[in-house]
Amino acid sequence: MFDAVRRFLANVAGPAGTLLLLDDLQWAGADALALLTALQQPAPETPPRVVGAYRDTEVGPEHPLGAAMAELAERQLVSRHPLGPLSPHEAAELFARLLAGRVEEAPTAAVVRRAGGVPFFLISYARELERAESGGPIAPGVPWDLRQSIQRRVTALPDGVRPVLAAAAVIGRVSPRPLLLAVLERSESGVLDALDGACRAGLLEEIGDDAYGFVHDVIREVVEGELGLGAAAPAASARSGGPGAGAGDAIGGGAGLPFLAGG
Repeated sequence: MFDAVRRFLANVAGPAGTLLLLDDLQWAGADALALLTALQQPAPETPPRVVGAYRDTEVGPEHPLGAAMAELAERQLVSRHPLGPLSPHEAAELFARLLAGRVEEAPTAAVVRRAGGVPFFLISYARELERAESGGPIAPGVPWDLRQSIQRRVTALPDGVRPVLAAAAVIGRVSPRPLLLAVLERSESGVLDALDGACRAGLLEEIGDDAYGFVHDVIREVVEGELGLGAAAPAASARSGGPGAGAGDAIGGGAGLPFLAGG
C-alpha cells in the first residue's frame, strides 16, 4: 500500500515535487505515521515534502508521533520549529480577517487581550460573534468549541491530576505551592507529581520556585466551571485559604468572566 501511495504522489507531483500540509498530527494513528515515515524513505524520485503541525503538549515519548519524529530525526529528515503565541498586532490582524467585516463594532481589543495570542482562541471568538450577529444563541463565558477542546484535554489527564487542577482553578490564575499542599489531603509527592502532569499537558506552568499558574486564564475558567461534587471539598477549602483559615485569609479566585468582559 505504501508503494501505491508513493506512486500516486509521484504522478500528481509538479516539477518541484509534492508538498503535503498536515494538521493535528497528535491525533494520527500508528498506521498513518508509518506511512508518513515510509514516504521519506530514499527513492529514485524526489520524496514529498511534508509540513506538519501538532500540539506538543499532547505528544510524549510514548506517543506514536514521538517515535516517528525520533526515527526521522536520526536520519536527519525532520526539523522542528516551535510556534509561540501571536503578537497583539498579528492577533488583531488575524481576527479582522476572520470577521471580514461581517460583525459591526467587533470588540477587537477585548478579544485580542482575552485570547492571549492563541489562534484557536481567536477563531472560536470570531465564530461566536458571528453567531451572535446573525441572531443565533451564544454560550456564556467561553465559546462552546473552545470549551470542548479544553475539556477534552482535561479529561485526558490521569485521575490524580484533575483534583489538583480543580483546586488550583479555584485559588486563581496563580497558586502558591504551600497553599495547594495545605488544601489537598494528599501526600506532598502526590501533589507535586500531579502538578508536573498538569505542566506536561500544557495547562499549568511553574512560576518562580514556589507557585504554579494557568497557561491561559480561559483554561482556569473552564476548569472551575466544570467542578463536580468530587472536587467540592478541596475547592471550597482552597477558596477559603485552607483548613482553619479565618475570614481575613480568603483567597479570591474570582468567578468566570462573562463573554468578552472588560472590552
